[in-house]
Amino acid sequence: MAIADTDALLVVTDAFLKQGRELAKVLREVYRLLLEEAWRVAMRN
Repeated sequence: MAIADTDALLVVTDAFLKQGRELAKVLREVYRLLLEEAWRVAMRN
């Protein structure tokens, strides 16, 4: 039973880490787009 528990924990941990990496990518893109838009607004004025 301990081996199955360890395997399950590894699968869940891997999924959690992948989610964190993907979230970080999305956040970087959102911040990039916000900065780009702020730059456009600043250049219009």
